[in-house]
Amino acid sequence: MFKLVIFVVALAVVSCKVLKPEATERDRKAFQLAHKKCQMSDETKTEEELVRKLLQGEFVEDEQLKKHMYCMSIPMKVMHENGTINVESLKATFNEYYDGEQLQRALDCLKEYATPVETAWELIKCKHRAAGFLNKADSV
Repeated sequence: MFKLVIFVVALAVVSCKVLKPEATERDRKAFQLAHKKCQMSDETKTEEELVRKLLQGEFVEDEQLKKHMYCMSIPMKVMHENGTINVESLKATFNEYYDGEQLQRALDCLKEYATPVETAWELIKCKHRAAGFLNKADSV
């Protein structure tokens, strides 16, 4: 239970830095529901510490974490079940979160990669960069 509280607090802090305030509560709830669902499957379960690090902008290269993020991307309407990016949903979301140059950088993130898992992983990293929330080692 303590880990869950820490996780929720970390998510709240990150959400406030990355998202516009009006979207924060709704997205926090969507994230929590998707995370919980994906933690129930051995195929997509990951270490809470890795998710916490990701929320702080540290992208640990871990295959289980990548699968987890792909799993979460479907109920959060980031990706379709067929593994493609949900462009319409993300454009609407980006318009709500970002303005000007940040919006353009976020829209530039809408790229498909070799696999759906890799697409989800690269998309979340790119969205963090677009919001100005960078991994120390990923600032190039």
